[in-house]
Amino acid sequence: MIKYYNSYQKDFNFRNGLMMEYNPCSVSLADHLVLTRLSLSLTGKLNLLAHISNGLRFLVYYKIVHMDLNLNNILVCDGYLPKMIDFGEAYQQ
Repeated sequence: MIKYYNSYQKDFNFRNGLMMEYNPCSVSLADHLVLTRLSLSLTGKLNLLAHISNGLRFLVYYKIVHMDLNLNNILVCDGYLPKMIDFGEAYQQ
């Protein structure tokens, strides 16, 4: 999961806004699966699934509901490391 920051600065126009770190990953999981459908091994697919399930476990532990989780909201970075993005509709229970 990409780190996020709440902003409570007086000069910031959007108080209580959500800012995320810049992430140079440009391939969504949906695009990644299309590009590597022939070359991605079963071990690679299971590795991606394990990382995504660890991210979901993190969200459950902190009682965060994503509300918009789909293949386009998971980016795949170097080393096939998936990261969840787009927490605009998320809330904490």
